[in-house]
Amino acid sequence: MIILKKKIVKVKFVLLLVLFLLLPFRLYNDGLFLDSLSFELIRLCEQYNMDLVKVLSIIEIESNWRNVISDSGKDIGLMQIRLNTAKEYDKNITISKLLISTENIKIGIQHLKYLEEYYNGNGVKSVVSYNLGQKRVNNSNLSNLINNNYYLKYIKAYRRLNGKIKSRTANGIIK
Repeated sequence: MIILKKKIVKVKFVLLLVLFLLLPFRLYNDGLFLDSLSFELIRLCEQYNMDLVKVLSIIEIESNWRNVISDSGKDIGLMQIRLNTAKEYDKNITISKLLISTENIKIGIQHLKYLEEYYNGNGVKSVVSYNLGQKRVNNSNLSNLINNNYYLKYIKAYRRLNGKIKSRTANGIIK
C-alpha cells in the first residue's frame, strides 16, 4: 500500500513538473500561480477521468492560454465556454466567474466529459462538437469531421504536447 501511494505521489509530481515546463507564466493574468492551476487541472482531469493532454490541447487551440472573452463576446475564458453552455453545469455561473481560470477549466472539462459520453467515446465527434456544437456535428459525416480545420489543429496540438511530455520524460528531465 505504501509503495502504491509513493507511485501516485510520484505520478502527480511528474504531471506537475510537465505542466510547469509546458505552460508559460505570462498567460495567467488572473492572479493565479502556475502551481495552483496545475494542481486543479490534474485534480479535475482525474475526477472526470479526462486525458490531461486532451484538455491542454483544447485550451491551447481555443484561447492560446489567454483568459479573455472572444471578439464576438460569446466565448469566455481559457476554454472559451459560452455562458448558456456553462449554465448547463452551474445554474449560478456568471461571466465574471467564468473568467476565473479554475472555474472555466472545471466547466470545460465537465462539458468535454459530457460530449465524450454522448458520442460513446468517439474522440473526433467529441472534440469537433466542443467547437462546432452537437447539432452541426450530428448533421455531418465522419470524413468531414476528420478533415475539419479545428480537429486538425487539435491533433497537431495534442501530438506536440504529448511529444513534449514524452521527450522530457525520456531525456531524464522528469524522473
